[in-house]
Amino acid sequence: MMTATAPDFGALLARPALAELRDYCTFEDDGRRTVPGAILRDPDALAAELARAAERDREAGERSACAASATTPARRAALMRAYASEWSIYFAGTMLYLVAVPALVADAVPDLSLDALAFAPDGYPKRARIARTLRPTHGSRAARYGALLGETFPAAVDALHRASGLSREILWVNFASRIDSVFLSLAEHVPAFAEAALAERDALLDGAHLFDAHTANPYRDAFRMQHDVHPLAPEPFRVRRNCCLRYAFDDHYKYCTTCPLLKKLPIAERDAHFARLAEYVDHHDHDHDHDHDHDHDHDHDHDHDHDHGHGHGHDHADAGRAHGE
Repeated sequence: MMTATAPDFGALLARPALAELRDYCTFEDDGRRTVPGAILRDPDALAAELARAAERDREAGERSACAASATTPARRAALMRAYASEWSIYFAGTMLYLVAVPALVADAVPDLSLDALAFAPDGYPKRARIARTLRPTHGSRAARYGALLGETFPAAVDALHRASGLSREILWVNFASRIDSVFLSLAEHVPAFAEAALAERDALLDGAHLFDAHTANPYRDAFRMQHDVHPLAPEPFRVRRNCCLRYAFDDHYKYCTTCPLLKKLPIAERDAHFARLAEYVDHHDHDHDHDHDHDHDHDHDHDHDHDHGHGHGHDHADAGRAHGE
């Protein structure tokens, strides 16, 4: 009797089309500093890690404003909440690409439970150390996403709230927005899996329950519709249910593309925002063949990438596009 060999993530990533995803993970101890996933059970340790990462980013010029340079306790606290929000968005994007791509391509996923996970926090968590072996999921959504969405993300919501004071509501919407943006990005850039990616997105975001009939879906209802936001905005305009606090950072992409605050801004600021966005889209339309879309959704993005439109510079869309090449 032959025993089926468990899928190997390294072998999967050897495919040229998946080359960019290699930057998201490592399977061995490569000597870089890593933080265990279990830190998401320890808010005090996570608070220290956030402060260390924020200072590292400040020194690297990643953010022109950060908690370390704030002059008052209130300002430092506000900026750390904003930093924790951005941190959560990068973390979510990294983890979601690592599970969504092999789920769609091989019907198997890495173990992203807290005890199996470590990540390299070069400022924001953009790279994870995971086991090489993938677990077959046999088409089960719970088997694919249960560890990440049912254990790791909820632990992150609680720990980041306790570590920074950032509201749990914002964190849940951050994770939901990344679910939205990652699967939309994969659907756009990997046509062969577009239908499956959109079906996964809809099931994870729209269902009243997550993986069983008893657990309410915390990622549901993350977006709202606004009207008459700006002549260059879609009508109606899809926005987050709450703000991710990105406006606290004084940089080019001050507001994500699904920011609920845009309608409240003076018209001159809205004009500037949508003009920058139009310029960005036009520029990247021309660069499309070169595969350098920054995924203004943010990513967040964040969105910021925020794939919702953020411009969160993890370039998750690049990875998504590469998956289809």
